[in-house]
Amino acid sequence: MSPSTDHNHNEKAVRLVEYLLRLASLRTKLVRDIADYERILWVSSIPNEKGCFTQAWGRVEDIDLDIWIEVQNQREPELPSVPDRCEDWVERTSLRNKADLPELLSKITTQVENPAWREGTDEPEYISQTERLEDHPEVQRTWERYIEEQWLPWMEEHDRWESVHKVYSTLFAIHQEQIRLGEEYELVLGLGLLTWKTPTGHRVHRHMIAANAFLEFEARLGKFTVRPMPDGAIVRPELDMLDIEERPARAEETARSSLINANDHPWEKDCIEGVLQALVHSISSQGEYDSILETKNIRASAKPVVEYAPALILRKRSAKGLTETLKKIKDSIENGGDIPGEFLDLAEIRPRADPNPDNDPGDTCSEFDGEVFFPKPSNEEQLRIVDKIRAASGVLVQGPPGTGKSHTIANLVCHLLATGQRTLIYCQNAACATGSRRTRS
Repeated sequence: MSPSTDHNHNEKAVRLVEYLLRLASLRTKLVRDIADYERILWVSSIPNEKGCFTQAWGRVEDIDLDIWIEVQNQREPELPSVPDRCEDWVERTSLRNKADLPELLSKITTQVENPAWREGTDEPEYISQTERLEDHPEVQRTWERYIEEQWLPWMEEHDRWESVHKVYSTLFAIHQEQIRLGEEYELVLGLGLLTWKTPTGHRVHRHMIAANAFLEFEARLGKFTVRPMPDGAIVRPELDMLDIEERPARAEETARSSLINANDHPWEKDCIEGVLQALVHSISSQGEYDSILETKNIRASAKPVVEYAPALILRKRSAKGLTETLKKIKDSIENGGDIPGEFLDLAEIRPRADPNPDNDPGDTCSEFDGEVFFPKPSNEEQLRIVDKIRAASGVLVQGPPGTGKSHTIANLVCHLLATGQRTLIYCQNAACATGSRRTRS
């Protein structure tokens, strides 16, 4: 191939990458305010009660460092029984109103036998009688003992239970949303809440460091555990909420290098806080850092303020990983590197004499004799797909709902596995199973 042809192919591949970069940026919604995310759990809201733990409180020797948050639901304390003597004087709804001490009614109306009643007369058998609390001092004394010895202790215990249950309910909601929304959304731990009105007039209220989190639910125990993702937390700086001209030069690269000292552990507070301080001071000479665990909800101003304020966040995945990969591919091509095989096909620049050099010879079973291994009924179109897969690096099958795409996939997967091929099944729907395996038939 001539140098001019190589140059033209490189230009075509670069233009394709640039197009994909612009497409990714158009489909990405810039989030400047944490309130726009799907769900948020502030770590400061986790009570220091039985069944709860967070690394934000500091390390504990007998708790694994990979357990970031743990919350186990408790049984709701039962309201203590009202003394029989006070039963008629109590307004039941007031017993669960913990904002005020429950009080007895000042007077009640009771039904008593009518002394003038005789069978066969027009007189009622019972008549109403009004009784006043002040005439029953023993009822008031019994009630005061009940409040002091039973209701107040119950209220304190119920407050503790409620603080745990509130966090548990939030984690349950996050868990349900993850199931519903699927892989399009991600769970991250945010650290270092930046509040700032930028020079361009944008109000920013977002964390500057993120780490990938995994939420585990043990239904039998009623327990939620937050850990790093199986492939790591990938603790990293995030400055995409700032316009390019507002991002300090090389601050993100410097922060990323400094975070290596955290050993991919977001609770290495000395390292994390050092990076946060450096970032806010790089943004503005007025920048301030506060190591507070709970955000003060300050108003955005020209002075950037960063609070430690960790939070667990469910949000839509950004295209940042994709754009970074595309940029690396572009830089590689411009610097004389090889064009990935996938881009050769997409840009239609693969040499005819080299139909698919990237194919792994080991992926094709040399013993395949043309027999098709379809466990389900099939048609000619499905057989044509098998032929195309053998000859091409990619095949697109499309059609409206109900035309048999899932049926076709099931047949193809069985055929590929039976002939020694590798398969990866991916779906945006959480109900779809994913896996990668190699088998021989």
